Amino acid sequence: MVFDLGGVVVELDFRTFVDKVLSKSPYYNHVSESSFLKEFWKEVEIFDKGLISEEEFYRLACNKLNVSNISKIEFYEAFNSVMTRGNQEVIDVIKKLRALNRFKIIALSNVNKTHIDHALQKKEFLVFLKLFDELIFSYEIHMIKPEPEIFLYTIKKAQCRPEEIVFIDDNLSNVNPARKLGISGIHFTNLKNLIEELKKLGIQLNE
Repeated sequence: MVFDLGGVVVELDFRTFVDKVLSKSPYYNHVSESSFLKEFWKEVEIFDKGLISEEEFYRLACNKLNVSNISKIEFYEAFNSVMTRGNQEVIDVIKKLRALNRFKIIALSNVNKTHIDHALQKKEFLVFLKLFDELIFSYEIHMIKPEPEIFLYTIKKAQCRPEEIVFIDDNLSNVNPARKLGISGIHFTNLKNLIEELKKLGIQLNE
């Protein structure tokens, strides 16, 4: 069982980052907020891939946004606030899967070192991360979803055939490439949907 973190196991909230960073850009009011956030987040991929340092990403972001009045500390406080708390409903599902004693549980996340360092300062994150047998973080292996290479890497880590793997992600553009490699992909939208999709795969959770 392979779980994405952000948007599945971890709840995300971009409000603070938008208010304290993105809204200060002169380009902010020229497109919709969602489009602006989505466009900026493409820039995060190189950081999530571990190819640039914290200092380099901070300077890249400020240049792209054309802002000069945000300190590095202020920027990262807002940037790291995106990861808010664990999704307890999904965490409970993972606990039930572990109780079945049938599955290796893996986290597969596009994430950068600053987000992880921030998360590990919270006891809550430390507790639920221990539920995973493997933690695959993009910045550590220099690969990101939806690149096929990261799924091949995950298959190797899982030590089983692709068709024996269930991958759960809230982004369909990540799920589809996994499916092309033979992995059973579940597009996460809510708890009810997740449980129904697991049942279709013959995985019945204990109530």
